[in-house]
Order: sequence, then structure tokens, then C-alpha cells
Amino acid sequence: MPRRPLLTRDEQTLLLHVNFDPALVRLLREVQYFKMLDNPSLVEHPPLEIPESAAALNEKNETFRVQMGNLELIVGRYNQMLLTMLDVERPLLAANLKAIDEVLQKGLHHLTWKSHAINDFITEAMALVKDAHTKLSVLKENMRAVENILAGWSDNPLIKRKPTKTYNPIEFAAEQQARPLPTGPCLQPWPWSGIWPCPCP
Repeated sequence: MPRRPLLTRDEQTLLLHVNFDPALVRLLREVQYFKMLDNPSLVEHPPLEIPESAAALNEKNETFRVQMGNLELIVGRYNQMLLTMLDVERPLLAANLKAIDEVLQKGLHHLTWKSHAINDFITEAMALVKDAHTKLSVLKENMRAVENILAGWSDNPLIKRKPTKTYNPIEFAAEQQARPLPTGPCLQPWPWSGIWPCPCP
């Protein structure tokens, strides 16, 4: 099997790709077909000879399948972070991204499909990528929650501008007492009791 690295990176987009040889995928598939055809109960024919090199690779077929699946998962999550991360979010995950990129150097430059440390690399990279991906997901969920709260506030502004006159204090207070304010964690309906910290559950 060619000594190609486990991963490649696009120089322009920085996205990762699993670097498994498509020709090898076809070879392993053909070996499986040969083994199926070599079943006497299905069809009678002279014994099929599978080259020793192909047979040796086929013995690792399940190992390759599992490793490729795990690497695709790592690559998918990593690429999703790069594609969806906002500029304001990147500094919050800078340490995580640095640690991930340091580990990925092994898969990009040092480990090949013949290496014995592939599973250790997968375990280490998977843990780091999963942690960063989870943190980014939480950041985005929190941002969506804040946006939803602010959207609710904007639907019911605190002050309505009057084009013909200004507010006087009594009129302003009366309007505020009459209008419903948003309720929820750390928010109370008017008038607020002034208790701090907020007694909301």
C-alpha cells in the first residue's frame, strides 16, 4: 500500500480530507467479490487465485473500514467548525484549535496507512475535536437564546416615541406600569421589588 498520509488539507480553504487511496478501495471490493465467487455452493468453477499482496491487504479490510469511519467523523466535525465559526467565536476557541492542529500534524505529515499508531492518533484527535465541537455548539445555542430574548424585547419597546410632544414623568410611569414586561430568568414584571440578587428561579 502506498505510503500516503492519513489526511490532506486544502491549502486555500484549510479543510481536511481523509486520504485513503480510491484504487485500494476498489481492490478490496474486488477481493470480496472473488471470495464470494469462490464459494462452491454458489457456482462450480476452478479455484480462483487471489494475489498474496491483495489477500494480505484484505485481512486488514475491517481495520481500514473502522479507521476510515473514525477519521471521516473527525474530519467532518473539524470542517464544520471551520465553516460555521464566526470571527467573534474564534478567540474563545483559540486554545482548542491550536491543540487540535498540533495533533493533526501527525496525520498530515507523519502517519501513513502502514503506521502502527493510527488508533492512538484517532483517539487523541477525536477527543480534542469532540470537545471543541461541543463548546462551539454551546456557544451558538447560547447566542440563539440571547437573540430570541432580544427579539421579544424589540417587539415591545420600553419607550414609544411621540412625534408631537415629550413625556412627563407621571405619564411615563403610568405607561410603564400598564405595559407587560418580559418575564423569565432574572426578569420580573413591573414593578420590580428591587431585591438583589434576583429571586427568579
